[in-house]
Amino acid sequence: GSAETPLYFNKDKSFEITPVEDSSLQEMKVEGNEEVLVYLSELNIYDKTSFFSDETWYIATADDEEKIFFFYYEFISALLISGVCVVVIGIFLSIILGRKIASPITSLIQNLRDSNVNKHIKLERTGILEVDELSGAIEYLSKQLFSNQNRISKIISITEVTVGYYEYVPNTQEVFVTESLIDMLGWTECEVVENYMPLEIFHEKMNYLRTFALKDTPSIINLNEQKWLKIVNYEEDGRIIGTISNITREIMDKKHDEYIRDYDVMTGTLSRNAFNKRIESLFDKGADFLKISALFMTDLDNLKYTNDNFGHEVGDLYIKTYANLLKTFNYKNGIVSRRSGDEFYVFLYGYNSKEEIMDVINDFWANLGNAVLATVDDKSIKIRASGGIAWYPDDTEKFKHLIDYADFAMYTAKNGRKGSIRNFEYENYKKNSIVYKGQEELNDLIENNLIFHVVQPIISAKDGSIFGFEMLMRPTQPFFKTVFDVIRTATFQNKMYEIEKLTWFSSLKTASNKLGMDTKFKDCKLFINSIPNQILNETDFSLIIEKYSSLVGRVVLELTEDYKTVDNFTKTKLEHLKQWGCLFAIDDFGSGYNSETMLIENDPDVIKLDMSLIRNIDTDENKQILVRNIISFSKQKNILILGEGVETIEEVETLIAMGVDLFQGYYFGKPQVDPQDIDPKKIQEVQKFHEKYHGEFSS
Repeated sequence: GSAETPLYFNKDKSFEITPVEDSSLQEMKVEGNEEVLVYLSELNIYDKTSFFSDETWYIATADDEEKIFFFYYEFISALLISGVCVVVIGIFLSIILGRKIASPITSLIQNLRDSNVNKHIKLERTGILEVDELSGAIEYLSKQLFSNQNRISKIISITEVTVGYYEYVPNTQEVFVTESLIDMLGWTECEVVENYMPLEIFHEKMNYLRTFALKDTPSIINLNEQKWLKIVNYEEDGRIIGTISNITREIMDKKHDEYIRDYDVMTGTLSRNAFNKRIESLFDKGADFLKISALFMTDLDNLKYTNDNFGHEVGDLYIKTYANLLKTFNYKNGIVSRRSGDEFYVFLYGYNSKEEIMDVINDFWANLGNAVLATVDDKSIKIRASGGIAWYPDDTEKFKHLIDYADFAMYTAKNGRKGSIRNFEYENYKKNSIVYKGQEELNDLIENNLIFHVVQPIISAKDGSIFGFEMLMRPTQPFFKTVFDVIRTATFQNKMYEIEKLTWFSSLKTASNKLGMDTKFKDCKLFINSIPNQILNETDFSLIIEKYSSLVGRVVLELTEDYKTVDNFTKTKLEHLKQWGCLFAIDDFGSGYNSETMLIENDPDVIKLDMSLIRNIDTDENKQILVRNIISFSKQKNILILGEGVETIEEVETLIAMGVDLFQGYYFGKPQVDPQDIDPKKIQEVQKFHEKYHGEFSS
């Protein structure tokens, strides 16, 4: 033990020394369980050959732990105190230095927050190199942004699309506006500095603009029909951003397109489609709203004469003048529309009686009687029209039928006494409606050649052989049930020339295919119907010769005698027939008022007796007398007589006995698509009757 603290051990007591881990010291417990640290040092007293060589002696140095590590503990304590002091001082210095450095950065951040992005940003320098370089970069970007913003504003201002831009923060006192917005809205008197104006004035101006907003679309502003604007705004990051665009041109273009769609450009009246929609909307309101109504349809009478004699410019002025007269109906519960060309509709509605409507129409008609159009050469043209009226609800309660009925009434007036007004008559409509309804269908038939021809044999009354075939037109346009419907409609629509041309070319085409030079019927005549008051032009005649030169010499041209002939047309046709070596026949002889005149004036080669003279001729003495007289005259003129519509053997025998030369009728053959031979039995009958009554036949 140490000199200060001696240790005593009982000789009969044992003690234990335990090594301390990771140390050269030993731990020893003594009396009172006191622990001390011991350092053992071995003594080499005996050598290996001595008597006590198996014993080991140690010198032990012992002391308590606190005394051994006193200086160590003192050093550690001092070291900890020094460390704490350093940390405290460091924190204090860091706070002082941080405040000194962060203060200008904080000021810079606040400066940035308070800056207006729409203006050129300028930042104070902090004295910190890196931070000042960052501030310079921000200022440069702000300058570029401001420059680009002004550039875009100028680009917008020089384009055809005028767009203004504004932006502001609700709590600020200023609003950014582009120059284009100021110019577009005429706010030049407002105080604007570097594209900024007071927010209060801006709101005042905008509130005034919104008083002109459309009810259905508040974003559209209509400034007295002179200027149209569109306002669009939204909020983003606490800012109100908006654009105002001038859409006047777009709106005007749209209105122009709508006008062209809904109004006739020449006359300013409603187009046909717009008129239909307007009337349908009135009909949707019901009978109580319409009360007594009328559809008044008119058609100008002298337009073709005006165009032919004064030119189409005067003709257009003629139409415009008449349309302006019709517009007076707009002030009398009327709707005016141009149907097409020189045809107009007027719908008058909401009246209490027909008499009230007729008073309005008669007043217009009286004024029309005094209307004239002065031409540039001081000539005047009377404006005249024909009209038709259909009544609601007396004639019909449906608008579609009302149009048909007024149309029919007008055409009845047009083709009766021009310059008159006709009311719709249902009985007349039932009888003749096809002639006016078929206008579009007739055009379709003509333009697309919607016909074909069948052939019916014409038989020699001498030997029963086939003398020729009549080319009979059949329409394929579903609207027309018979060829007579086509003829009536074409007559009514003044399209007979087109029918004449179509008949010639279609007949010859069919004959070329069915009865051409490569068929057994190559010597048969081709009977083709023609209209006396129509004639093809020289171009069409030349085209016929060019395409069908091998056929024209076989043609027998039939003129229907129930049309009034036009001498020049008939003579010209006959001249072509002589050049081609054709024959000329009068068709349906005896059915109309013109038979004898045509017979005397045109010197025909064939007379086709109408079936009204042939039917039951074997029992009708009056018909027999009349036909004998015709035959007697014809024999002296070397004219062939053809009996049409023969249907019985008795009629055949009677006609052969009377001297008829040719037969055509169901008894010998119905019209067929393809030509057919005659029944041999019927040929024998003809031969037998001819030999019986004339004795001239020899096989």
